[in-house]
Amino acid sequence: MVSPVYGNYWYPNYWLVSYLLNPAAPSYYSQPVAPINIAQEALWVNSWTRQQPSLLANSLVTLSNYARQLWEASQPLQLSTSNNVFLQRTATSSAPNTVTAQAQPDATLSTYAISISQIATAQQNIGISLTSAAATGLTPGTYTLDFPR
Repeated sequence: MVSPVYGNYWYPNYWLVSYLLNPAAPSYYSQPVAPINIAQEALWVNSWTRQQPSLLANSLVTLSNYARQLWEASQPLQLSTSNNVFLQRTATSSAPNTVTAQAQPDATLSTYAISISQIATAQQNIGISLTSAAATGLTPGTYTLDFPR
């Protein structure tokens, strides 16, 4: 659109030329702008740009924490670690109140089935070869039995 007085809007200085030729009537659609709104927006932009580094730093710290938590959670799945879940040894007892079982960390990976037909009970020696007052070879306590392969 060409206007003999105001020129055309493709002209780079169209707004300036329009204002200089007719300062009372703007040649473009405008809304009244409140200076308070402009000031508030400028303060918000200024505040936002000042917060950007701290927001970025907080995001990076959070991301780093999540990465560390993921790494720690993945450690039991690593074949090179000592607490690898794929190399865990487990011992179970069918009667845990009577007999307990425990697997050592360096135990050979295998399946063992141990059957106990009777649990030893306390006995009293009433024979004549060994008197009940004589010293015994076993003292009261817990004994560990090792079953070699």
